[in-house]
Amino acid sequence: MQKDERIQSSLRGIGSRGFGIWYFLMLASLLYRQFYLQQPIEQYWDLVVIFFIGVIFVSISIFAQGAVQESSTIRIFKWMVPTILITVVAVNYLLGNISSITQLVVTIISAIIGLSLAMLIFYFLYKRWESKI
Repeated sequence: MQKDERIQSSLRGIGSRGFGIWYFLMLASLLYRQFYLQQPIEQYWDLVVIFFIGVIFVSISIFAQGAVQESSTIRIFKWMVPTILITVVAVNYLLGNISSITQLVVTIISAIIGLSLAMLIFYFLYKRWESKI
């Protein structure tokens, strides 16, 4: 039995909403355990790994399949990069990993290098998909 486009579209919508719910609940759970319960990461590292595997898989799949236009990619990175940098600095400060200006600068530079590598990977995945068209 073949499904028509309307049914397939509905199933994709349900799947994406399900992932969105999973993403925000997992993120809330991790933040709750880290900051409210102040549990060491050794107690919930398995959830952290599952969360990041899911997020990385979706991100790489989106760019590898060309689901993001090149112009919107630039717009996404314009708000995503500062948000991630601020988050990295804030989390490290709250965890007590930043106690001097030197550690702050090292944290920011490390985050920028990591983000640059991630953006390069996404760019090459997108260009690879684009060349297949």
